[in-house]
Amino acid sequence: MFSKPARRKIAGGIDWILGAHPYLSSIVCNWKIEPSEKVQNMGTDGKHLFYNLKTLEDLTQLQTSWCLLHEAGHVFLGHHLRGSQRRKRLQWNQACDLALNSLIAREPGCPKFVLKADGFGLPFDKPAEWYYGALGPDEEEDEQGSPQEQAGESGQGGNEPQAKPQPQPGGEPSADGAQGPGDSGDSGEPWTPWGEVLPTSEDPETARREWEQQVAEGLLRAKAVGNCPGWVQEIARDILAPPIPDTRQILRQFFSRTVREGYTYTRPNRRRSHLSGLILPSRRSRSLGDVALIVDTSGSMSTEECNIALRWIEETLATFRRATVTAIQADTRVVEEATRTYTAYDFPLDPKKIAWHGRGGTNLSPAIEFAATLRPACLVIVTDMEWDWKHAPNPGLPTIWINTSNREHGQPHFGILVNVHSERREKPT
Repeated sequence: MFSKPARRKIAGGIDWILGAHPYLSSIVCNWKIEPSEKVQNMGTDGKHLFYNLKTLEDLTQLQTSWCLLHEAGHVFLGHHLRGSQRRKRLQWNQACDLALNSLIAREPGCPKFVLKADGFGLPFDKPAEWYYGALGPDEEEDEQGSPQEQAGESGQGGNEPQAKPQPQPGGEPSADGAQGPGDSGDSGEPWTPWGEVLPTSEDPETARREWEQQVAEGLLRAKAVGNCPGWVQEIARDILAPPIPDTRQILRQFFSRTVREGYTYTRPNRRRSHLSGLILPSRRSRSLGDVALIVDTSGSMSTEECNIALRWIEETLATFRRATVTAIQADTRVVEEATRTYTAYDFPLDPKKIAWHGRGGTNLSPAIEFAATLRPACLVIVTDMEWDWKHAPNPGLPTIWINTSNREHGQPHFGILVNVHSERREKPT
């Protein structure tokens, strides 16, 4: 049950966040706020905000507001989604605080924090996972319980804001520099509004979708009122980045568009053969046909990058059982002795038994011209794009380029480009 003082303090802190930090508005407005004695001060699992009534009664309005901001910041960074597999709860909370405090410290009037990265001899502006690894190995804790019960400090703490008047939650500084009604009133005493990051109790995918929606809504609100710091926009861009394309899905869509289907008069419709003087076409079976696959085997291509082509051959023929794939190895020339046509009966392929020939310079233009003479249904080119691809001849075929390098390149003048290395890129949050 809410007590009236607790209700006023939490409501005042949320009102302050809505005005001063609107990018957190969707998070704090969707919290289910509940009292709990399992947390020493406050804790959040993203959906709930738990608070200790006894501790909250001892906090001032200013302290309560900054503590709420601290908990909302953990949710904004998605810390509640990433700690379920951590064995050391205390260490994970410390790591989350180190990641968050360097960001909150940029806010005007922010209190000093006890837990800061430089106090551990660590750099600022690193993700929580980095700090977790730097603080120690991921081993089982000797004692169970909340991080606060084991250590007594895992969150923010420190002294009151400096004497310089700053607009603070719950009140404004007076003209003579005295603090408003929302401040603590004893500016020299330290305070430690510890907060705990709890793992989400929801389905991980559901929790992640709700979190992304809350971050997006908060960012739109902050931009609408013109109060969205640059560092918030940078983090939000990483969080709300468009989903990384699945190369396999793109390939399936590409092949599906080139599938031969429809009607043909080559084989008349026998069901209508009784109609004298009338010849109707039969329906053509759905078949991919022949696929030409050019594999760049120059010296800049690693064996692993070349083996990517083998996996795609298998997946292609697993979906289109009647298709054939002609694999063409090339560097500056076509390695004709290594050219081979695969069918579904050749699988599974063993990469150890496949030899990649060439390993010279790179010029796939001869290979593209050779592939055009085969008259395939479509063309797939696996390359690191480290050659003069801008002058490659257009074979007049549906073409997809698979870029295996870690560099972004422009769009070729024919076909579509897919960057495979994007699948391995991590989204910092």
